[in-house]
Amino acid sequence: MSTLRIKLPLSVEIVVAMSDADTALGHLQGLGMVITDPSLLIGPYLRREALSSSRIEGTQASLSELGNHTWSHPDLRALSTQGIQDQLQRNEDFIQATYGVSAKPFYRPPFGYVNAHVRSAAAAIGYTAPTLWYGSLSDSSALTSDQVAGFGDQWFGAGRIVIAHANHPGVIGAMQHLVDLIAQRGLRTVTLRDVFATSV
Repeated sequence: MSTLRIKLPLSVEIVVAMSDADTALGHLQGLGMVITDPSLLIGPYLRREALSSSRIEGTQASLSELGNHTWSHPDLRALSTQGIQDQLQRNEDFIQATYGVSAKPFYRPPFGYVNAHVRSAAAAIGYTAPTLWYGSLSDSSALTSDQVAGFGDQWFGAGRIVIAHANHPGVIGAMQHLVDLIAQRGLRTVTLRDVFATSV
């Protein structure tokens, strides 16, 4: 493996800033050895990043509007009552520890697979609102920006829940098209609590 070396002119200010950053990383590493629960250290930054990214995307999300999608994405129908509750509760514990809020009552069953047994088991621990969707950007795998934009063209409409993952570069490349599409169609983004506030 060869190493690429690039010569950059470094000013005194850059060298001082790099030294300060190196010192700060050393302090952080030291804290990491002392703190037994890393979420205490990174939790506030995760919350701030989640709010900042929602503002950039033009959505109305806040940390009080998270939903639960289970811990490891199993088909909940195949699990026992305890297994269903463990999946939801483990993720609930993570959400609370990381973001300081509860996702209840909303959960999105993986693959949209839900039945009476899943509903009953989830409701027993406070998850009373299984949330399904009308369309998808189909971005759970790597798509091109044009493909993601095409799914937006197909599915964005009034009253629709459209799921997206936003974890591949194609989604980022399509973001401006999707934002423009919302405006062109006279749509606005809302949260589940906006829609279901009186019925949940």
